[in-house]
Amino acid sequence: MLFEPCDSHSRLFYATANGEVVATVRVTWGGDTPFDQNMTSKYELDPFLAALPPSAIIVAGAGMVAAALRGSDLYLLLLAEALRFANKHRVQLVFGDCEPHFLNLYLGLGHRTYSTKNINGLFSYRIPILLVIEDLPYFKSINSPLIKILEDFGSDRRIPSIATQIIEKNNAVMNSRLTLPANYWNEISNLVDKIKDHQVSIFHRLTEEEIQLCLDKSNIINCQLGDCILRKSGSSSNLFIILSGTLEVRDGETPIAVLSPGEVFGELAFFLEIPRSRDVYAVTDGVRVLSLSNSFLDTLIKSHPSVAANLLFNISQMLSLRIFKMQ
Repeated sequence: MLFEPCDSHSRLFYATANGEVVATVRVTWGGDTPFDQNMTSKYELDPFLAALPPSAIIVAGAGMVAAALRGSDLYLLLLAEALRFANKHRVQLVFGDCEPHFLNLYLGLGHRTYSTKNINGLFSYRIPILLVIEDLPYFKSINSPLIKILEDFGSDRRIPSIATQIIEKNNAVMNSRLTLPANYWNEISNLVDKIKDHQVSIFHRLTEEEIQLCLDKSNIINCQLGDCILRKSGSSSNLFIILSGTLEVRDGETPIAVLSPGEVFGELAFFLEIPRSRDVYAVTDGVRVLSLSNSFLDTLIKSHPSVAANLLFNISQMLSLRIFKMQ
């Protein structure tokens, strides 16, 4: 049994099978009780609460599915029930967070990133996300499966201007879903060129078109000094490439290695699907990392095997060189 202080005044949606709870999602609704300072700070709610009544806001969390049912539509069905509750009470904004390797999944549902900073969670590094649930035109534009679930209020549709302003202004994440693909590529092309200049590069022998294929479902994450991007024993399985800034690998409080632009980290969990073995911290300002999910690699192997083979060969060279330097 897991318990957090906000559970005492939140609503828990859950699914059962044979008498056992197999999935949950928690809804903390401002119509039940005011948001506490920890939640307000974590999700940067102050500007939204200044423009909207608390009853127009939900913070969702504790989304969990039993291991045997992951990959099914169970979580979507559970989320649908929570969103029907939100529509019934004319909730306008639903806040939440996710680990980097789940970001593309949530963006495909219709969530958007909005924060200037990410969350250093107890067990993992998390990206704040926001769902503007009455913005049906946006859901239709991305062909979100939530279109079939959410109610269309027509001319009475409520899309808070404060949400639009903050989404457009603030962002600690960038990808081709949140901006035009051409703009995304222009943003990182110079950084990629610098990485290609390294002795061993993840993009060695790849053409510009092939690199764009590799980065199609990637995310650029802007990190702040002190952020713990990987946490030991964490279950996330994405691979990171450092675009700028410096990171430090630690075992507890003991520094193990320093990582610079062009290097990769998170490779053990990415390839072996095992928990993270070390903590990785941003130790300078201006740290930017490129996040690639393991599902991306599976897709690339099926669609462009030669590109995937070159990418994997480059990563193996980089890891071999790292081992050689440690001798």
